Amino acid sequence: ILLTAAIGRRVSKNRWTPVVAAGIVALVPKFVFLSGVVNNDNLAITLAAAATLLSVVMVTEVLTPRRELAAAIGLGSLGGLLAITKFTTLPLIAAWVLTLLLARLRSRLVCLAAFVGSFLLLSGWWFWMNIDRYGDPLAKRASEEHIRGKFFIELVGDFSMHRMVVEVPRAIWWQFFYTSGWNGFRWSDRWYVPFWGLLLVGLVGLAVKLPSTGRRVLLVLAAVGVCSLASVWMVAISNTSVQARYALTGLPAVATLAALGYERLRIPVMLRFALPLIGVIGILVALHNDVFDAFRT
Repeated sequence: ILLTAAIGRRVSKNRWTPVVAAGIVALVPKFVFLSGVVNNDNLAITLAAAATLLSVVMVTEVLTPRRELAAAIGLGSLGGLLAITKFTTLPLIAAWVLTLLLARLRSRLVCLAAFVGSFLLLSGWWFWMNIDRYGDPLAKRASEEHIRGKFFIELVGDFSMHRMVVEVPRAIWWQFFYTSGWNGFRWSDRWYVPFWGLLLVGLVGLAVKLPSTGRRVLLVLAAVGVCSLASVWMVAISNTSVQARYALTGLPAVATLAALGYERLRIPVMLRFALPLIGVIGILVALHNDVFDAFRT
């Protein structure tokens, strides 16, 4: 949440934009419920937010040669930590590479080499260990055998058009803002409309009134959001289930873009907090229906 606020401060001089962006992240019901349990998603989201902030710094500032090298090493290190935290974050590498291409670097090739080197230093041992032990860098076959033996679940991927165009978007619709209990608790589809509608207002507003400056940073934030969504499709191709929580690594970037859109549309300050407000309502409803009532039952 604090990293999201820092991203907002970097991309806007308006004092309310970072607050709105942080509020959106803090009060997404799915994020709140996910943060309440031990998992690697929380670490992945935090690392991705840190990498997003560093990317924003790199494309908004002209750094000295020493600092740009340090930033490239830092970005590669965060990417490596993300890779060993959760392999579904691998599509984000495209966003980090785009950052290096858009940043005003004096020694771009040196920075790219530093990024790749630090990435491999932090994560290469893990890929090599998986190849040595299981025969592939992601240990996919071993993971499938483990899950099949322990949970009796067959992880069968599906690359059909129906799955890619219908099933995955439908799952993102009702999973991104709220599900809990292994997706066992959810709302009726219509209750997700205000969440997606308010988010869309911000994103469309930003597209309609695109700032004349800072387009590099907008491209980086958009790339983080798109790559995080791409991870949902990536897993859906090789896995039975569809999990929209993988896209939460891009939530700080998407929330910042929405907050910038509200700012550009000159929406009154109080109305900019509409999305966080319905997030609070959603959290209270979910606690009542899916926690307190469930325990009483």
